Amino acid sequence: MSTDRAVTTPPPPGDEGLSLLEVMMSIFVIGTVMAAVAPFLVTSMALSNRQRSDQAAVQVANGGIERVRALKAQSLAVGRDMATATAQWTTAPKQVADLLDHTLMVTDPKAGPDDGPKAPLPTDAVEVTINNTVYEQEWYVGNCWQAKVAPTPAPTGTPTATPCDKTDTGVPFFRVVVSVKWKHAACPNDCIYVASTLVSRATDPTFEANPAPPKVGKVLTQYSYVDDPAVLDPEVELQIKSSGGHLPLTWTATGLPPGLVMDPDSGMISGSPTAAGTYSKVTVAVTDKDGLSDDTQFDWIVFDDLVVAPQSARSTRNNTVVNVPIPATGGRPALTWTATGLPAGLTINASTGVITGRTAMSGSATSNTTITVTDAGTPTPRVKSVAFDWYVGPVVTPLSLMGFSPAPVAKDTAINYDLSPLASGGLKPYTWSATGLPNGLTISSATGRVTGTMLYASQYITTVTVADSSGQTKSIDITVEVTAGGNDMRVTSPSGSAVSTPVNQALTATTVPTDSLGSNPPSHTWTAVGLPPGVVISSGGAITGKPTTRGTYRVTLMVTNNKSDRAYLVFDWTVT
Repeated sequence: MSTDRAVTTPPPPGDEGLSLLEVMMSIFVIGTVMAAVAPFLVTSMALSNRQRSDQAAVQVANGGIERVRALKAQSLAVGRDMATATAQWTTAPKQVADLLDHTLMVTDPKAGPDDGPKAPLPTDAVEVTINNTVYEQEWYVGNCWQAKVAPTPAPTGTPTATPCDKTDTGVPFFRVVVSVKWKHAACPNDCIYVASTLVSRATDPTFEANPAPPKVGKVLTQYSYVDDPAVLDPEVELQIKSSGGHLPLTWTATGLPPGLVMDPDSGMISGSPTAAGTYSKVTVAVTDKDGLSDDTQFDWIVFDDLVVAPQSARSTRNNTVVNVPIPATGGRPALTWTATGLPAGLTINASTGVITGRTAMSGSATSNTTITVTDAGTPTPRVKSVAFDWYVGPVVTPLSLMGFSPAPVAKDTAINYDLSPLASGGLKPYTWSATGLPNGLTISSATGRVTGTMLYASQYITTVTVADSSGQTKSIDITVEVTAGGNDMRVTSPSGSAVSTPVNQALTATTVPTDSLGSNPPSHTWTAVGLPPGVVISSGGAITGKPTTRGTYRVTLMVTNNKSDRAYLVFDWTVT
């Protein structure tokens, strides 16, 4: 009889596990290695970031050199006026100034004042954004001369480059220096990259060999905006490129959006569009010296500038359902709405711009709300914002504004009307405004006090408006009678603050306003603002025509004499 028995084999010597001391030593070694590697990794990332920004700067500089090569040599200085070019050279960074020391500045004697920023090679910096970094690209144009014989090599046998200096000897060249400036943590002030090129000033040589016919490069659909006419920089700068052809080349363009023009020498399209629309089949053509030509067509879509409708202060009760649209027009579709500072419980639809929800407040508060609209423009979208105050709280009492009938006052009287007692209710503080105030008077928006000196007779109708902090407004009309002295001018007809005329009733020259110094002497001149449609006034004061549209029109008559005295009469004309 046999019995099976399990046999346990003891571990080999030395495999019983690590001692506490060995574990602690291992942790120490690992920590030391990691501490040493960390600075290396941080430095590597910083160097990689710097290399990327340097590469982008080289790309921007090369683009600037390509722009130089797209121009004829004699066009490099076109538009660069003396004043802006001198200012540019004077403020050039040291890296550029070292090259400019050996270059004689060139300007365009035909350029007008401040033409430099609009030149083919502008005297102002041009911003180029790459990877959220703004690079400032600048061109400096000058003359230099290169010796016809290279200088003697150095004793070591190293060849020496033939220099180009501003001494007028040797072969003439245009020197164009392109600088690129940008911000980076690795540079104490600004990072600078400089490139330069020499362009021969000699007449282009003529070769017997026949070059290939010119060929215009493909142009994709272009997108632009109708820009603010106050902006001096052109909205568009599109360089059309070609290959082949017998130089010089001549460029033409048809069907461009209004406001854009093509430079016949360089093929650069520039300007600011003035009318929105889709301009189909824009045609650009190039013709070489031999009369050979080529063209291409593309579409150009111009959008109106993005505009967000202005918003006034809003007032909403607690626990109220809200549906408020924020309209926007223009821009490249599709538009996107965002909001900050909305009252609690409200959200905005990113696609429609409609604010919806239910106000979620138990007390009261005023939010500073900002609505931002962004279009789909590339590479840089248009962004516009509108801000307003939004009050949410309990129901406030209705705002009230009592009427006011001031006593007649004399011309040249100092006025001090306190209108604040006329307003009550609502949510303070109030804001006051007025339209149609007599000449010489102003109103305080904070206190509602009207002050100044009454300059002219005869009658004014002023609309005073008060707004409370919850968004309520109330308005009243105030009629002010102004008397004049014996020698002062005043309007005497029509009398009263209102007249009524049936629609299409013919008015003849007998409907003539008069003044206190006689019935329309030849030296008096009349004008009027706010007359009903179909009605006109002559300089002699004759009101004629037929009122064509029913309604109430606030009319302001003014009469002046040859001494520059004047008088006013404001009245309401109701067409029934």
